[in-house]
Amino acid sequence: MPIPHPGQNDYWVSGVIFLCFILFVFVRIYYRKPFEQLFKSLFAGRSGNPALREEFSSSGRSNLFLSLLFLLTLSLFIYQCFACFRGTPDPLKGLLFFLKTLVFIGAAYLVKSSFIRWVGFVFKTSQTAEEYLYTVFFYTRLLGVILLPIIIASAYITVIPDVWLAYTGIVLICLTFLIRTAQATLAGGHNKSISAFYLFLYLCTLEILPLVVLIKVFMNAKGLFG
Repeated sequence: MPIPHPGQNDYWVSGVIFLCFILFVFVRIYYRKPFEQLFKSLFAGRSGNPALREEFSSSGRSNLFLSLLFLLTLSLFIYQCFACFRGTPDPLKGLLFFLKTLVFIGAAYLVKSSFIRWVGFVFKTSQTAEEYLYTVFFYTRLLGVILLPIIIASAYITVIPDVWLAYTGIVLICLTFLIRTAQATLAGGHNKSISAFYLFLYLCTLEILPLVVLIKVFMNAKGLFG
């Protein structure tokens, strides 16, 4: 079994990475078609294709596993970034930080999806709401797969500086966030029943606010990583 390098010597990190790898292999083997379609649609510019949405919605279990992979990889990547810039905490504090991050991200996406569906029901724009949610979760599942090699390299590869991996992951997250938000906003903007004000309100509340909270936590993390 690979041994984590000294910067990240908590064995629970290896357990999380092992679970992520199991999820990845499971989806890759048993849900090969929707998994491959995820990347083919991205490179072909078909992430918003209605036929593709229908195909993905019929693969509920693969979506569930990919969403779980996203939550685990993103939470662990955030922990690794904190450990890189703030110093590695003791194993128990690190595990608690990871679990809190996992719960926060999961709750944020649960609130986001519930709120969008509620808005779609109230304003009778359920189809637009579902298209928006599809775009959001399409890119989150994609990001979960993309972050997997980064968290593995950060934990086990010593020849690549952790800070390089951290910045690489941050850039990929930002690019994914910008593309996802732009595409989803354009999809909502095509519906004349949704005003620009409500789109702006949504972006400030459910897209930007969680990022502000994470940055605030990062700035005040001295008690955990000091």
